[in-house]
Parts: sequence; C-alpha cells; structure tokens
Amino acid sequence: MHKWLNSKILLFSLSSIFLVFLFLGFFDINSNSKNSNDNNTALLLPSVEKVIPIRIKIPSIKVDATIISVGLTQLKTMESPKEPGDTAWFKLGASPGEKGSSVIAGHRGWKTGPAVFDDLDKIQLEDNVYVEDEKGNTLVFVVREMRVYGANEIVPEVWNKDDTAHLNLITCSGDWNESTKTSDKRLVVFTDLAT
Repeated sequence: MHKWLNSKILLFSLSSIFLVFLFLGFFDINSNSKNSNDNNTALLLPSVEKVIPIRIKIPSIKVDATIISVGLTQLKTMESPKEPGDTAWFKLGASPGEKGSSVIAGHRGWKTGPAVFDDLDKIQLEDNVYVEDEKGNTLVFVVREMRVYGANEIVPEVWNKDDTAHLNLITCSGDWNESTKTSDKRLVVFTDLAT
C-alpha cells in the first residue's frame, strides 16, 4: 500500500515508531549529555559483554536480512535502518537470547522496491525466527503473539525485562497519515526463545 512513499519519509516514520516507547521509564537516558554518542552508555544494564546479532531469517515470510546495531538519535528516538532490506537491533536493550526483551525493527513499503518487513503481518503463531550472532551461533525464537497498537499508544510490554529471553519485531502498519508523515499503527510481533 505504501510503495509510492518517499524513502526519506519512511525513515522518519520508522524512527517515530519508538518515540513513545523510549520514554516509558525503562530507560535512564542522560539528557544532559553534550555528545549524542554518550547516550550509548545511558541505559542502566548489567555490565555483560553483548552478543551482537548480524542476521535475521524468517523462512515463513521469506526474510533473510542483515541486522545493523543502532542506538538513539539526538531526538532520543531509536535509529532506523538506512536501507529498506536491512533490519535494526536496538543495542541499548537486551541482545537476542539475553534475559529481557530484544527489539528489532524493519521498514515496510519502499518507493523503489520491496522492504524487509513488507510481509510481517503474514507471520503465523509458532513460526520460527532465526537470529545469527557475530560468533556464528544461531538462536531460534518462536512467534507467541502479534499486536497492533496506535502510533501514540503507550506499550511497556515491548520493552519488559524479565527472567526469560524475548525478541520483539516492529514495523509500521495501518494507514498513512499525511499530516504527521507516519502510519497510524504499529505492528509488533512478540517471540520467545525456543527451549
């Protein structure tokens, strides 16, 4: 539906997905930082070496994509992938497989061709999501639930931290709003680490 959209508008819209999410009280962002790179250390997490995810595969919807690591923009929103075929992992949160909720975002719709999460809404419960890390290990996640939220809805469950490992996939959904230059909905696919 959004194939005609300008790629710059889509980058803006994916970035805006996370504006509400990032201010839910799960993060301690240092707003006095003079350098935007300082935001990478503002999240209060245990000092554990991060495992960096590099590739995501979802066979049921033919996704096989690079994962780039992203942080926050100067506006305190999650950075988005620059290319329509890439996904973005929020490196200030949990790594895939780590206790807590890891978040990966991808574009839906692109002016010049397909985008990585065009078919995310077609994923089914119990489908597998594979994430490969930089050490060559592959983790398997199983789709538990899909939810659609309003663009400005507060959704703490996306970022919840608990004793199990989750991977949450996010993309735009719903109708394009010309005045706000973003879609009016967000699709979140919740997955759990396979045991």
